[in-house]
Amino acid sequence: MNSQYPYAMKNMMPTGNPIFTNNKDINYYKLGFVLAKITPPTKEVLTNLFIQKRNEDGSISCPRETFYEYISTVDLKQGLQYGYKADIFCGINFPNACEEGEIFGKFVDTLYKIKSTSTDPVEKQIAKLSLNSTYGKFAQKEQEYNIKLASKDAVKEILSKYHYTYLSDISDELTLIKSGPRINSKLKRLYKTYSEFNNNNEDLNNLDTFVKQRGIPTAVQISAIIAAYARTSINIYKNIPDNIAIASNTDSLILSKPLPNELIGTELGQWKLEHHFTEGVFVSPKLYCYVDVNNNELIRKASGVVAGYLNYQDYLNLAKGQNVTTKKEIFKVNWKELKIDIVNVETKLTGIKQGS
Repeated sequence: MNSQYPYAMKNMMPTGNPIFTNNKDINYYKLGFVLAKITPPTKEVLTNLFIQKRNEDGSISCPRETFYEYISTVDLKQGLQYGYKADIFCGINFPNACEEGEIFGKFVDTLYKIKSTSTDPVEKQIAKLSLNSTYGKFAQKEQEYNIKLASKDAVKEILSKYHYTYLSDISDELTLIKSGPRINSKLKRLYKTYSEFNNNNEDLNNLDTFVKQRGIPTAVQISAIIAAYARTSINIYKNIPDNIAIASNTDSLILSKPLPNELIGTELGQWKLEHHFTEGVFVSPKLYCYVDVNNNELIRKASGVVAGYLNYQDYLNLAKGQNVTTKKEIFKVNWKELKIDIVNVETKLTGIKQGS
């Protein structure tokens, strides 16, 4: 799908004051999140389930049995159309949610045009990066910080080990301090060399006095809803009658037949046909390969490692439960020359246990 997440960003967004409610009617919610008991449909009704559940170990699954989940109304409303049942207990509604395109519409259209038409590779890459990374910034949090009242001796120990952003004496015995992970000393030296302190153009002679002037404003509900819109944009293609969905990723599908021509194109949210193949090995969601019938090219996907070092037999061995040694790229900072080197190091991929 062309720019799936930017496409999702053009929808209605959860803005305005949130309202907590015990209303159990899904139609009451203009946009928001609900706590619900969800009952998935049988396989005869829906072959490929798509409402996700976060498991205790942090993994995500689409269970066939009934489960409880805090879910966006975007996901749930789509699920109800495909045979899911839900009993809502409570939720958060955004009655003043902005309309489609009101926040990100012009932003997305402008950058997508640059990405699609620019002949400058740098300009094209910046536009692509801006489109794909913006939505996540609304859920980005600062480094973990602790706020506590501490004695003078305890404060000295904290200052020797951690970075602080706030320090104030409350009494002769106690100090209020907000502290967190220490800034890399090499970055601090660079900051001392090249930066100005506050608005006074004073040199930052004492690096231990450096404090961040503002935090990161977050609106996690916006990122969560954009992710929900992205999920629902691909879900509708996972159960097309007479067109089996063999596999899917975040923004891609492998189907037994091509999609209709009217869905294919270069516009935002349209699809592009990348490969046609008759055989492949699918080890896990982001570890698979197949052979393109048009040019006999082996298409390889391997999250976390360099796919180019894997061959067809490696994927077969992994699918059979055998381990495979390959390579992955790591970034290594060269502080002397102020550059980042890309280094290939050996690593091991663990084969999939049979029956998993």
